[in-house]
Amino acid sequence: MFDSRVGALDEPAPPDAMEFIISLQGLFKYLQTLMYSLPVYKYVSTPTWRTFEQYGDRVHAAGLRFVEKVRTYVWTHTQYQV
Repeated sequence: MFDSRVGALDEPAPPDAMEFIISLQGLFKYLQTLMYSLPVYKYVSTPTWRTFEQYGDRVHAAGLRFVEKVRTYVWTHTQYQV
């Protein structure tokens, strides 16, 4: 991701990588449930929708951590800084 390794195949995998993978799995699991059921969640906040949102928030937070790592690396290893 962003020209860096997440480290998911390392033994043991880093906690950030495991959180990202588990959150993605949950996100896709509940996305499938929401896509193929009646769209009640559009009108009423259902438990499935709330769980989907929690997984989405975790994926977003983990992605931001990876972006911040790469941004910090690029900022510290660049000759020309703005």
